[in-house]
Amino acid sequence: MTIEQAETTAIESPRDMLRGLLGSWIREWLLLARGVGPRLLPDPSLTCVGFAREQILVRRNGCSEEIAISAGGEAEGGAPIGALRLHASGAGNIELEFPEADILRPAIRLPRTKRNVLDKALYFELARISPIEVGELYFDYRLQPARADGSEVLARLRVVRRRIVDGAVASCHAAGLSIARIRLGGDGEAADWRMFPIDRAALLLVVWEKVKLVSLAALALLLAYLVALAAYSRGNARLADISVRIAAAQADAAEAARLRSQSDQLARAQFFLDTQRRKPLFAYTLAQLSRGLPQDSWATGLQLTGKRMRLQGYSRSTSHLVSDIGDMGFRNPQFEAPVTRDSSTKAERFDLSFEVSR
Repeated sequence: MTIEQAETTAIESPRDMLRGLLGSWIREWLLLARGVGPRLLPDPSLTCVGFAREQILVRRNGCSEEIAISAGGEAEGGAPIGALRLHASGAGNIELEFPEADILRPAIRLPRTKRNVLDKALYFELARISPIEVGELYFDYRLQPARADGSEVLARLRVVRRRIVDGAVASCHAAGLSIARIRLGGDGEAADWRMFPIDRAALLLVVWEKVKLVSLAALALLLAYLVALAAYSRGNARLADISVRIAAAQADAAEAARLRSQSDQLARAQFFLDTQRRKPLFAYTLAQLSRGLPQDSWATGLQLTGKRMRLQGYSRSTSHLVSDIGDMGFRNPQFEAPVTRDSSTKAERFDLSFEVSR
């Protein structure tokens, strides 16, 4: 039967597909955990229970001495299951071992293809070469390149009779033990948990014992990263808030500068208008004073503030100045300071003001 025929023989249900996907993920995770290195992720030591043809060998966790239990009947401590329960008590999860004599190791060359297709092809190839029904066998395999171009692989199978494995597993379960690993012969690599009757809960506990330190360290690093990320995010949020406030302050400052510039422009315009408005008034006042002041009087200073003119100067006689300025059409003439006499000019110094109206 060809690989394509094997692929189309059965249509997988969604549940089987999900189970296969989950199994592939767990397998890859286990391979990754196993590939990190024995020093970083050492395999947890388990109590080993080996089933030979005539006896059961128990090697407790951390001990090199094996305890032999007769597999054919009464033994020290009672019947085999009772003796197994006695000598493996407290172990919980164990490693099940089978001798090399129970293992068949055929090799099958196949074209390289997907693993699920390869599983089915090996199932049919094993049925073709085995004198025993495939349904009565447990098997797994390891792949290695068969050709340099990678177009073919060599699948090295490890095959065990189902009745041997199931009997050993039943005895362990009857003794209250869970199967976490199965060893085949002297191989360092355990049997594939997807192909052999391994207790999943026990397997997960063993895997957790193997990777928990690294997992906790990774979790601590992840938490530290999340804390740093949160602090960085809070810092960015504060920085963004400060940036918004700075931008608002800059906008307010720009608006204030614009208003200040506008105010300065208005002030300059008002000053210019006032100056232009005062120029004809000042000229008119100066012309009136030039015509109306007596010949013996002269001005030394003029200052126009609004409509009030302040006049400073000298006169031979200041007694008539107030009336003279009133006669010119100016209102409310009055002296701002007492009149004083200058000895050098023999004239009186005056300081008076009046209102200009036009």
